[in-house]
Amino acid sequence: MSCAPCRAACLRRKYRERRRIARDLHDSLGQELSAAKMVADMMPLRSAESKDLAAAEVSTLIDHALKPVCAQHFNGTLRDSTNAAG
Repeated sequence: MSCAPCRAACLRRKYRERRRIARDLHDSLGQELSAAKMVADMMPLRSAESKDLAAAEVSTLIDHALKPVCAQHFNGTLRDSTNAAG
């Protein structure tokens, strides 16, 4: 009996999991970056003091957006995606 069907099933599971992760990252990144852009776009209309607060908010939103990407990278999920068989 060959292990080829087992390997193929494993690759399909990995592919589905990677697609799920990519979809989740896309959704969360899209929301966070859209919010950061909205705050940044309104900055010219703000007072000097309010601009500083807005800049801090944009920075916080971007940091929050990057956390899931960094977490996936450092736990090996994204790094493993470069090796389809591994």
